[in-house]
Amino acid sequence: MILLRILAQRVRSMTSIEIALLPFTLFLGLGWIRAGVEKAIDPSWWTGAALTDWLLVHRATAISIFPFVSEYVFEPFALTIAIVVMAAQLVIGVGILTGRSLRDALHAGLLLNLVFIAMGEVDPSAFYVMMQLSLLTALNLGLIGDDRRPAELRRAVGWGYTVAFAAPQITTLHPAEVIHDPALMISTIGVIAAGLEFLLLFRNGYFDAPPTQPMAVPRVDVRFTDPVGAERSSY
Repeated sequence: MILLRILAQRVRSMTSIEIALLPFTLFLGLGWIRAGVEKAIDPSWWTGAALTDWLLVHRATAISIFPFVSEYVFEPFALTIAIVVMAAQLVIGVGILTGRSLRDALHAGLLLNLVFIAMGEVDPSAFYVMMQLSLLTALNLGLIGDDRRPAELRRAVGWGYTVAFAAPQITTLHPAEVIHDPALMISTIGVIAAGLEFLLLFRNGYFDAPPTQPMAVPRVDVRFTDPVGAERSSY
């Protein structure tokens, strides 16, 4: 009964935008927890063998420097990275569902998803990224949570660098294949994320011309003498 009362109180306090974004919150939170539990019950994940096999398969599909990073950074520390990824997925899911440290959970989720995409695992990471960006934008606007932050030009520029990094490695524009091209998906994500930041910057007047200051009128002191010889001042 106590839990039901707490749940009912929480539901009554939810705003319209929180209710509208609830499907994203539930899907993301449960999805991350599912991924973490899947690894936790797999014995080969606790030895690092599962991650090593995954890296070997995706080395051929990874873009840019990621084949090198996979071979010389990820694979030698496969066991440690496997445990970190598994734990991170569980923590991210709980953070998104409960709203505790929501910003940190969304940032961690974005980072993992972008690495997965760069390694060639586009689906479902690309869709996770879009939902997480939506929640992060709502958080920045103060529509959900209590950690409102203004748009920043550096975030837009950072996403622009992401596009510049990935775009030259796009291999196809065929409608049937673009969803499988990691470089194209990262570029698309970067353009959308940078566009969101610029949209908020324009909305907040970041690029508006500074207000002009009124011109100061100089004080003029004119002295004259009246007919009876008294000196007076006029301004």
